[in-house]
Amino acid sequence: GGLRRFRGPAMSIRTRAVPTDLPARIAETPLSPQPPALVLFALLFLGLAGLIPLHLLGGAGELLITALFVTVALGVPIAAGFYLRGNILPYLGFRSVTKNGVGVSLAASAVLLLGGLLVNGGFFADAYRYREYALYGMTLTNDPKSFGGVLLVLLVLVVLPVFLEGLLFRGVLLFEYRHGGFLLAATVSSLLYAMLSMEFTRFPIRFLTGMILSLVVFLTRNILLSMLTHAVSVLFAVFFEKYVIFIAKEAETRVLFFFVFGALFLLSLFILPASRLPLSTFHLSFSQNLKEIFRFLLTEKTSSDKIKI
Repeated sequence: GGLRRFRGPAMSIRTRAVPTDLPARIAETPLSPQPPALVLFALLFLGLAGLIPLHLLGGAGELLITALFVTVALGVPIAAGFYLRGNILPYLGFRSVTKNGVGVSLAASAVLLLGGLLVNGGFFADAYRYREYALYGMTLTNDPKSFGGVLLVLLVLVVLPVFLEGLLFRGVLLFEYRHGGFLLAATVSSLLYAMLSMEFTRFPIRFLTGMILSLVVFLTRNILLSMLTHAVSVLFAVFFEKYVIFIAKEAETRVLFFFVFGALFLLSLFILPASRLPLSTFHLSFSQNLKEIFRFLLTEKTSSDKIKI
């Protein structure tokens, strides 16, 4: 298709026009009951899994059964999405990684990682369980005793959820609502994503996580970078967060913890939208570039336009 150029005061964002030869099932506007129905299936299936006392299996058995439930709960809606729309894989953003894209991913990873530390080290510090991990309302043992156990935890708690969640919520569902623009698509997909937390207190956190990950997809047009961002934050939460939370629970270091990580969190929030800007313009007119980014977020469609970064 032809090329369109959006010019701001000090930057240029180049996109490709929306393809006009999309297959009918892919190009049509979504039927509203479909995306929520896909998530409803996942909720019901994971809710069923939560009723099973998986802790009685212990160790590898608990994790393997969990992997099976997660695969079915998220895999079936993904397959249904592809069945209803046809092959939308080429339009979901699986493409090569660029330097600017990595910058966006790193900034977003910092936001998620530091935000998680502040929440778990502040609001939930007293209830924090060092040897357990909450996944879709299920409480799983996170205390591997061997290298094989570490690999199994890595697969079940990090790789599998990150890939399947990314493909469903930042792939299939974000694509479904693309006609409404980024803000609508990200909000709806993130609301549906937050429902999987199965905990009311975690709903706002999951929603904001979904918004950040959707923003990564939009700014980079690369779903792989969104998955990488998510993987970094989950990897830290599973294996390393408990050591930092231990420091936060100590009375002598609590104030210092909030000061240091709070400042870093605010800095990462400031950097994230700016990480999309070319380095050559970053120091020239930052406020103008920032306004252009947000104007672009609010007005540009999320269809299969490809932003070259």
